[in-house]
Order: sequence, then C-alpha cells, then structure tokens
Amino acid sequence: MKSRRLAKRFIDFIYGVVMANKPQYTSSRVERIERINEMYPENKMMLETLMNVSRYGVEEFESFKNIIDGFRQNVVMNLKRMQLVRESLEKHN
Repeated sequence: MKSRRLAKRFIDFIYGVVMANKPQYTSSRVERIERINEMYPENKMMLETLMNVSRYGVEEFESFKNIIDGFRQNVVMNLKRMQLVRESLEKHN
C-alpha cells in the first residue's frame, strides 16, 4: 500500500531531521521512534498515528490525506521555528 510506504518515509525523514549532526544511526524503526519521542515528546501522538498507518495502512488515500492535513499545524509551526533559527544564524555570521 502506498500509504504504508509513505508513512515509513515520513518517519525516516523526521528521524533524519532530529538526528542531524548527531553521530548515531539505527535502522530499527522502533528505536527511531523512541529517539524522536525522547527529544521531541510533543510529537508522540503524530508518530503513533504514522506507525499505525505504516503497519496497517488506510483503506482510501483520501483518509491518509486527512491525517496529513491534521499534522499541518505542527509542520507550519516547526517551519517557522526553523526559519527563525536560520535568520539568527545568518545574523551571527
């Protein structure tokens, strides 16, 4: 199912962002989830949803789109944080 593969890629992407510039890697998705939750516990519910989708999939792709739209608010907030950090770093350089 496409939704299962896409959910796995989302989890892998989030792990890559969280672990950027850190010398640790694991191929275990369960360990990745644990590491993300340790560092960013506010994302726990979103990760649980993605894990469920990665295991069981969704019946219709429209349902998966609705799940992703539910995450949009957190994504926009995180994007704004990243932009502020970038601006701060540019000012210091």
